[in-house]
Order: sequence, then structure tokens, then C-alpha cells
Amino acid sequence: MELCEIKSFLAIADLGSISRAALRLGVPQPTLSRQISRLEQDLGAALLYRHGRGASLTDTGRQFREKVVPLIQDLERLRTEISARAGTDAGTVRLGIPQSVSRSIAASVAASFHRQCSPARLQLVEANSSTLAEWLADGEVDAAIFYEPHKAPHISVEPVFSEELFLITAAGPAQPAGPARIADIDPGRLILTTDGQGLRRSIEAAFDDAGRALDAAMEIDSIAAVKELIETEGFVGILPFGVVHREVEAGRLAARPILAGVPMTAELVVGTALSQPVTSATRQLLRIIGTEVSTFTARGILRGRARRMGTAAPTEERPARALHA
Repeated sequence: MELCEIKSFLAIADLGSISRAALRLGVPQPTLSRQISRLEQDLGAALLYRHGRGASLTDTGRQFREKVVPLIQDLERLRTEISARAGTDAGTVRLGIPQSVSRSIAASVAASFHRQCSPARLQLVEANSSTLAEWLADGEVDAAIFYEPHKAPHISVEPVFSEELFLITAAGPAQPAGPARIADIDPGRLILTTDGQGLRRSIEAAFDDAGRALDAAMEIDSIAAVKELIETEGFVGILPFGVVHREVEAGRLAARPILAGVPMTAELVVGTALSQPVTSATRQLLRIIGTEVSTFTARGILRGRARRMGTAAPTEERPARALHA
């Protein structure tokens, strides 16, 4: 029974699909299938039921997963503790990031980490703010960027950016110029992310402050789909400028600030789990995030106010505030 076989099994159990697990792990699907077959042979029992929609756990598979998940978490915790004490940058740092942030700074953060932190490796995954907070608390990621307001137990957060939100429309001479007002936004043409997303909560708070109910024609979590519908079908959206800066520069989309007494903003924070030590490589990643946010703000790609980030300290030392349910 090999550790890689167990991790492969857990990936399939989480995703419900051998093919999706192969993509996440970066291994060929036949290799993954062989690993699971060897694991089942060693155990003398089937762990997965393979079907047309993917793979489901057998009763034995569910029991096996319940037993091995705490063991794997203990091993990961031991690895990070040893790495932190040794002050080394070896290993993998897992960063969770929302789509709206990924479209602006993710590539630059990844490139800077690769240049500055080798031999450590960065694993970057996208999800909504609620999922990222859950992954962080469960140790699935080492750090995450997400939107407030958000409450989750055992998470330490530090403000990184107060991000202005814009009314995004198709570009053209018929489009009004200057700032937009919340009262002027047509709900029959508005596309929003689904209820519960971090960005959506910030927009809802701004509409509440303006005394207007938030309504939309569609709710879509795919940033690419939202931008295409705005450009080709005449819908409008409320997004950070960094998401659309390339399309605005190309003259395909237009971005207008939204005013409701003050500019509409969403607060971005970086988080780490209070239950996990922060390794040297993770601390370096947090510094890189702060630097890239400041750089992209100066270049006008991000619009808003960058926060001055401190240096994350190990769990037992750091003063960062915690979010509690």
C-alpha cells in the first residue's frame, strides 16, 4: 500500500471521477486506474464502483476513506511543522483564489513564486469564497484569497485590497460616460454571480445601503460567460476592473465606477488556518501577493486601495485577527 495510491483514491472520492482526479493530480488516467487497482488488490476489497457518470465509493471505500483522511492530515501537518522549524522552502504551497482575482494577478503571482521560491512548488486552485474558506479550515489549501464579509471558524485573515467595483457594459458610442448610479442599473439586463458568493455579498451590501433590492436577469458563476454575454448580447455586470482590463484596453467592453454616496467596493483578504503552522514558503507567498497587488494597482490593472500587509508569523505567534462563526 503506497501513499500515492491512497492520495489518488482520496482525489477520486472527492471528485467522483477518475478522469477529473487525473486532471487535478496531473497524472495520466491509466496510471491512476492502475494505482487504484493495486490498492484494491492489497486490501482485498473493491473501494470504488465505476459507472457511466464516474466513480462512487463502495461501503468498504467509505470506511477506508474515514480511516485514512485523518492519517493523511496528520502526515501533512507533520510535514509543514518540520518544514517550518527547518526554515526551508521545500514542498508544495496550495493557494486558493476566486475567479475574479485569478483573472488579474494569478499568473504573475505564480511566476514570481516560481522565480523566488524554488524548489518549493505552487499549486493554485480556483473556487468561490465560501468554498475557499472551507478548504482553508480543513487544511485543503495553505492560504486563500477571498472576499469579506465572510465568517468561518479557525481562520486568520489580513486585509490585502479594497477593490472598486464597476458597471461593465459593451463598449460603444451610445454608452453613457461617467460614473453610474445604483438607481440607473436595469435589473432586466444585469448578470450576477450566484447567491452566497463573496463578490455577490459585497454587491448586496451596497444595494442594501442604497435602499434598493438586488435583482438580476441571470446568475452565472463563469466569468468568461458573463463577459461574453455582456459583449455580444447587451447585458451588464458588476465586476472588479482587473477582470475586464484586457477587454477594456481592446475597446470591447467599458467600465464605469458605481457610486452610492461612495464608490462600491469589495474587501479582499488573505487567510491562513489557525490550526496549521505557516511555513517559510507560505510566508514568502503572502509577501508576493502583497507585492503583486501593489504593482498591479500602480499599473491601473487593479482599481482600489492596496492594504499594507504584514509578515505572517507561525500560528502560535501571529497577531492577525480571526473570523468566528
